[in-house]
Amino acid sequence: MLSAGAIQKILQNLVREQVSVRDLLTIVETLADYAALTKDTDLLTEYVRQRLSRSLVKPYVDKDRTLKVFSVAPQIEELITKGINQTEYGSYLALEPVQAQRIVDGAKKALEKGAASVEQPVMLCSSTARRHLKKLLERFQINVAVLAHNEIPNSLKVHSVGAIGLI
Repeated sequence: MLSAGAIQKILQNLVREQVSVRDLLTIVETLADYAALTKDTDLLTEYVRQRLSRSLVKPYVDKDRTLKVFSVAPQIEELITKGINQTEYGSYLALEPVQAQRIVDGAKKALEKGAASVEQPVMLCSSTARRHLKKLLERFQINVAVLAHNEIPNSLKVHSVGAIGLI
């Protein structure tokens, strides 16, 4: 149902975000489940991330089974969600340069404040905004994990160490 090139792109997307692709069985099963619904490799990558949630968050969980996160403010999520443009080739984020810079500045400021309390920073946002926020931050060389709410297993405690707002 998917071409070898599409599967390769999905695996590349996962590796780019430092997601282990060892559990190939789960990845292929997920692609088989959702390939009938969409051919958008970015969206299929998000479905795979949800299924791999346990291994996805494992590097960021401390010994008390707590995930320390920076919450993304609702204004940022709304701005990103409104800026998503859907095309036949997938979706992309179209923001005014000033808006993008305000989001990036807010992220930098929050990460600098929380640097002492968090070893590996993680941002938590909605699944709709996750991949677009991650791509935006990558463009500005901000290396941070961005997780969606639905990628966090119920067995974990989530502790917010800061919030990322607009500047």
